[in-house]
Amino acid sequence: MDAACSSGIYAIDDAMKAIHVGECDAAVVGCTNLCLRPTTTLCFTKIGVLSPDGISKCLDASGS
Repeated sequence: MDAACSSGIYAIDDAMKAIHVGECDAAVVGCTNLCLRPTTTLCFTKIGVLSPDGISKCLDASGS
């Protein structure tokens, strides 16, 4: 599943729905984001979607 930065949330949502409807009893969900090309990182920086301090603080009030 690829939904850019929201892929992890979508994966968790899919897992929870599968558990809720009885498709499975439990689920393991993992997510990561790798920007392997410098041009991708530069583009993301220009449009302001990366943290200015380079530190991920998911669901934290101090996140930027």
